[in-house]
This record gives sequence, structure tokens and C-alpha cells, in this order.
Amino acid sequence: KIENVCGEIPLASEPAFTLSDFYEIVLSRIEAKNLLRNDVLSCVNRVSKALSEISISGHSLPTVNIYSPSDFGAHNVLYNGSKYHFIDFEHAGIDSYWKFLCDFFAQPDYPVDISMLRLFRKSSTWHECELDKDALILAYRMTLLKWVLLILATGIKLNRDPSSYIAKADQYFDRIDFKVDSFYSRLLE
Repeated sequence: KIENVCGEIPLASEPAFTLSDFYEIVLSRIEAKNLLRNDVLSCVNRVSKALSEISISGHSLPTVNIYSPSDFGAHNVLYNGSKYHFIDFEHAGIDSYWKFLCDFFAQPDYPVDISMLRLFRKSSTWHECELDKDALILAYRMTLLKWVLLILATGIKLNRDPSSYIAKADQYFDRIDFKVDSFYSRLLE
């Protein structure tokens, strides 16, 4: 935790400072009791299999901690024509820049065009570290897997028709390779 004038700043919700943290977030969501249902099991098993195929050894992300809103997405941003204002800090705290970035491009309900990655790449944070691009791709893939599980958990929590949120989660899962490839090609520019 970091001290500020108001006291300690807590960690963000599900912070991810290392690739192992990203992995553990997905794993803990796979094992969540609310997803132990026959109707979502097929989708959860797809995520579990995809996670088991990820090897994080030999890769690491540079340590770049930020104060993150954590529940980051276009749904929590106001734009007044010249500035962006973040709202909804219920889950805010210290987190990694890389999780912030991955969540920004993974949020399914308010997709952000991958061309916006150039703005992140121009930041001083990006240029102050040596980035293992393959590590960032792994973090992004795991973030996308996490979002498949979030789609399922949200549908269950809101008591929606299972066929709708299961179909949405399956469609999202089916686009993961495309999203990762697009992200990677933007990293190489």
C-alpha cells in the first residue's frame, strides 16, 4: 500500500502486477461457486482449457504501478469536449498500468477501437520501461478470458435468460484470437 495525504491507498479490485497475478485472476474466476452450473459449464471449460495452454514462464511485465479506477471502461468516463473525467471509483486503488491497459481494450460492452493503443504507446509510462511484448500479449489474452467469465457471472447475477449471456460469452471467446492478433499487430507498429 502507498501512503498519501489521506492515508493508505488500497489495492484495486483484483490487482495484477505480474503475469502470475493475471493467471490467478482467471483461475479464481473459473473456480467461483457462481459458475458451478451445468448451463455455463461448457463455456467455463473452454476458458479453463485455454488458460491451461498459456505458458507464462520466461516472460515478465515491468513494474509500473498506477492509481487505477479498476472498473475502467467507457461506461465510467465522461467527456466534456476537451477532457476525460473518470467516475465510479468503487473498486479503485493501486494496480498495474498493464492491467489498466488490457481491461481498457477487453471490456465487451463498450469496445474501444484498437487504434487507440497508439495513445497508450505515446505515454511516458510506456517509454520509461523495456516491455516484453509477448508478456503483454499473454496478459491481454488472460484478460480476455477473464471477461468471458465476467459475462457469464454478470448474466447469472442479473438473472438474465441463460441462452443470451451464454451466447454472448461464447461469441466473445470465439473472437479472442482475432482480438489478440489485432492487439499484437498494433504493438509492432
